[in-house]
Amino acid sequence: MAFLQFLLNFSIRARLFFTAAVAIIGLGILFGLHQYGSSVDEDLTDAVLQIAKLESGMLTLRRNEKDFLARHDLKYQDKFNKNLDKTLATADILAQDLERQGFDTTQAVQVSQILTQYGKIFKAFVALQQEIGLDHKSGLYGALRSS
Repeated sequence: MAFLQFLLNFSIRARLFFTAAVAIIGLGILFGLHQYGSSVDEDLTDAVLQIAKLESGMLTLRRNEKDFLARHDLKYQDKFNKNLDKTLATADILAQDLERQGFDTTQAVQVSQILTQYGKIFKAFVALQQEIGLDHKSGLYGALRSS
């Protein structure tokens, strides 16, 4: 009430300047909030994009593994390794985006650890398959056929 009484004591011109100043300050605050909201929205959109890339990368890894199992060709191991590196980089970017936004990054870190373990297991599998033989002439298959 005291503020209203104080404001009523001003001239009409002063009251108009005061209301204009309040409106301009309010618009400035709204603009700032809009910019902040847009920034947060952009960061979350980036995180969603990284999640989609991560899902796509994991599907590509599974396809590379399936192709190796079906054809016993080492070019699929090379493709697997390249795609694994890309997918791990995407998981790291996702973890950084989530950390920047203040979200929990434990699941993103776990995905990286699981993908690393998956890569090690696939590498060991390829080594065993090479020992067994990739075709009828190499490895243990070849030794068995030649004897």
